[in-house]
Amino acid sequence: MISENQEILPGIDSSTTVEHLENLVALEKKQLIRLEITKFDSQFFIDLPIDKVNLSSIRKRIKLYYSKATDHKLNWKYVWSTYCLVYKDRYMLVSNMNLDLKQIGIKDQSELRFKKIIRRGNSRKGPVRLRENERDKYLIV
Repeated sequence: MISENQEILPGIDSSTTVEHLENLVALEKKQLIRLEITKFDSQFFIDLPIDKVNLSSIRKRIKLYYSKATDHKLNWKYVWSTYCLVYKDRYMLVSNMNLDLKQIGIKDQSELRFKKIIRRGNSRKGPVRLRENERDKYLIV
């Protein structure tokens, strides 16, 4: 269908799915926001409904992206206990997974980065202990 109507939809190849086209239309109508996720040297984009911009939905989209992109299974419990998302050089530590992240300034085309959680002492689990001078680096969401 797309190849027949190539003049109508320039720049869209024949392998484009209906879901992808629906996402493009929703982005144009401002019903979705697109976030750029940077992990080490790779980048990818996720699209979220404008009313579900929370840490829980971001994590689900990242997991969905990696499940489609890689063949091997990731231990997500390990990933989220070792790494967190960083927005504007502030670590987003979890206290409420359903907090609307638009309240902290995340909007369309915002960049989130994976970064290793800095832990003090021998504790690999439990809450992150912050020094007084480090508190401005962390954002509790």
